[in-house]
Amino acid sequence: MLYEGKTTLKYIYPEGDMVVLKPHNPAYPTLRLPASEVEVQGVFRFLLRGQEALEAMRLLLRWSYEH
Repeated sequence: MLYEGKTTLKYIYPEGDMVVLKPHNPAYPTLRLPASEVEVQGVFRFLLRGQEALEAMRLLLRWSYEH
């Protein structure tokens, strides 16, 4: 999500002409912003870590080049 030139990863909940942006980590604040000022840049699907993540990325890249 992009807001005022800053990128953040949040859960997005529409509320009329506003959106509520909730972080997974409770140490960060929940934001309530005008929907017209928020730009969704992508969707988070999963997290890969460690050596298995590197191998999975290689497989995904190989697949994407073939299709």
